[in-house]
Amino acid sequence: MRVSHLMAAAFCVLASAVNAKPPGTPLPIDNSHIPVEDPTNPAEAKADALAVAQLERPAYPFRCENAALDEIVAFFGDVSHLNVELDTAALNNAAIDPTSPVTVPLLQNVTNEGVLKAIFAASGYAANLDYQIRDGTIVISTPEALNRITICRVFDVRDLLPAPSTQPTDGADRLIHSIEAGVLPKSWLPEGGQYSLNIVKGRLVVVQTPAGQRQVANFLHHLRHLAVSQ
Repeated sequence: MRVSHLMAAAFCVLASAVNAKPPGTPLPIDNSHIPVEDPTNPAEAKADALAVAQLERPAYPFRCENAALDEIVAFFGDVSHLNVELDTAALNNAAIDPTSPVTVPLLQNVTNEGVLKAIFAASGYAANLDYQIRDGTIVISTPEALNRITICRVFDVRDLLPAPSTQPTDGADRLIHSIEAGVLPKSWLPEGGQYSLNIVKGRLVVVQTPAGQRQVANFLHHLRHLAVSQ
């Protein structure tokens, strides 16, 4: 049993035997949190993939009582072998006190992501806390702060476009319009939003939030599935 004494009458416990493996099997994390790979940055892609794999791993039984939220997050990062960063500035702006006491009941047979979500729930701010994976680091912040982050990703969509000799511009426009209508419709520039889509030489260039990029990737996967099934 591993105990971290954080403050008077507050503690976190990790119940595990030396060299023992936690119970259960790995489970995929929430798809919306899987980063869309940047092909120009293989080091980041590798770090993100390792973080995803670690979040999917079964966690040891975990419990915290009357400990500060930031201390619990730090303890979670230590025992899960994950780099975890708490965006305290964003939390303070949302009137979330990272030093407020939190009690996490005993968690068993859950993944590391399950522990993280249980910490959010126990804090009383589950609707106002979320996380992103950035360069292998688990960044915990508010949904509003996370959605202010903009990244660019490039998708090869040549298989979703007509042959170059058959009106390539019309095909590109149709694909862009279908994405604008099917993925966060009000977020794109034509609808008064701030994000953009362009197709250059069969590559779809997307400027969106990390969560928006994941939705675009899922939408493209859906289009390919429909094309195969027809």
